[in-house]
Amino acid sequence: MMVSIRKVFLLHGILPNYRVRFITDLASDPRLNLGVLYSHPSQSESKDGFRNGSLSTEISQYEIPSPQDKPFSFLLHLLELIWQERPEIVITGYWHISIYLLVLFKKFFGFRLVLWHGGFPFKNGEALSTHVERIKKSRFPNFLHHCDSLIVYSEHAARTFENYFDVESTKINVAPNAPDTDLFFKLKASEEVGNAALRSRFSPNGEKILVTIGRLTKARKLDLLLDVISLMKSEGRRISLVVIGSGPEGQKLVSEVRKRGLQNVYFEGEIFDDHQIGCYLAASDIYVYTGVASLAVKIAMSMGLPTVGFDYGLEVHNIEDGVTGYVIPFGDTRAMAIKLGYLVDHDDVRSAMGKEGHSLMVTKINTETMVSGFLESIFPN
Repeated sequence: MMVSIRKVFLLHGILPNYRVRFITDLASDPRLNLGVLYSHPSQSESKDGFRNGSLSTEISQYEIPSPQDKPFSFLLHLLELIWQERPEIVITGYWHISIYLLVLFKKFFGFRLVLWHGGFPFKNGEALSTHVERIKKSRFPNFLHHCDSLIVYSEHAARTFENYFDVESTKINVAPNAPDTDLFFKLKASEEVGNAALRSRFSPNGEKILVTIGRLTKARKLDLLLDVISLMKSEGRRISLVVIGSGPEGQKLVSEVRKRGLQNVYFEGEIFDDHQIGCYLAASDIYVYTGVASLAVKIAMSMGLPTVGFDYGLEVHNIEDGVTGYVIPFGDTRAMAIKLGYLVDHDDVRSAMGKEGHSLMVTKINTETMVSGFLESIFPN
């Protein structure tokens, strides 16, 4: 019996390292002829340190100009590739005004247009409503109307599209955004993860280790995290903070730590090696963030850490409040200090939350479930 091959374009923007495993596994499906279209980081992305990962040469891949820097050239390259390759489905993983012309391309070439969308950054109903109403005043709902289906990060995103944008549930597939979970599961299970030296360095006197990962930009709100750490230390909590990442706010944050006289705060710079990231997480006790909830939340959960952060970011919907960690109203540093203090003081609760988070990743949020969500959209019924 011959297998029907479906030609699919995945329009991804930049190609970060954490996407490589997912794309590799998706491309391995024998029913799929996948072409990955990506750009070099835009000027603003380059300033923030973004860089592309590397796919196997066995995967069809096309480098095209950035729509942010060269929108006209981007569209010409995209049109040329669609003309030459004639994909049956185009999945676009980002929204930019120039992408709107995909609607015209769709009408001319007859491909199915799928929007890959992360969702919405608030659990709080009032904040979510305000955010969505602002989006509804943009061109986005019109573009959404012309899409044949949606792939979203979470059930929360699916419900929001149903309730606020009147998208039929049958047109939505959930593909949980995931890092290379197999790698982190193996690291967690390994006795050779190599965290003893890090633990000794960051916890010389038995301090509990809090860790955060991400670009050191204003969006990460690390000034608020320093407020939290200051509050906890003023109450006599024995804690260390490990900051992994670099960026334009880095030197300012280092100066602020010195100004406040905070001890046991370690700036480790950017780390792109997943094994090394796993070692840092294995040496830590709690994952914390105060700005955008990034994919690092799920990496921490994969490594068995409880996660604590503010109600903001696409990944916040995967933190089960009181089960895998705590979700705090945005900006409430006192509430965050209280919750973190409770976890610092209660080893059993901290361990139980870490196990729940790890279990959630193993059963529901991993590379396999992400690939499955895409395949269900590409091959409906």
